[in-house]
Amino acid sequence: MGTTLIAAAVTPAGLEWVSVGDSPLFLLRDGVLKRLNADHSLRPVLREMSQRRELRAAESNPPSSGNLLRAALTGDEIALTDQSRRPMLLQEGDLILVATDGIHTLNDAEIVRACSKSATAEAGVLASHLLKAIRDRANPNQDNTTIAVLKPCPGADGLALPL
Repeated sequence: MGTTLIAAAVTPAGLEWVSVGDSPLFLLRDGVLKRLNADHSLRPVLREMSQRRELRAAESNPPSSGNLLRAALTGDEIALTDQSRRPMLLQEGDLILVATDGIHTLNDAEIVRACSKSATAEAGVLASHLLKAIRDRANPNQDNTTIAVLKPCPGADGLALPL
């Protein structure tokens, strides 16, 4: 057994992160959701193999194989890590979403829609709306879901500052 890790920090230099596993770190900017960190599950490997036609479509999206992790914190050497190469400058209106893989119950458009409905709300309210959207799906195989939302405020010098 093991666990995933996703850690994000906002400093005056910008957003930095480190991750192991498949927990996503998203940036929502101007209505576009972008995953910032790498996915260390088999899902992207299978997708790439399918695109290269090394797998048939049915083999590239098995119900459980995509969820297998290629890296996790187990107490042994870590096979894969991901970290920001340099701080990412943030802009007013940006949203940072740090979540466990249960957020993948929603597709990108649904995440954007849930955030857009309450764009002026506090970060905790946004996280609650996302969790409600996931619960409303009533998926009997729902993976655990934890979501943290950060609404950074640009400082007078134009760099990102924490709330």
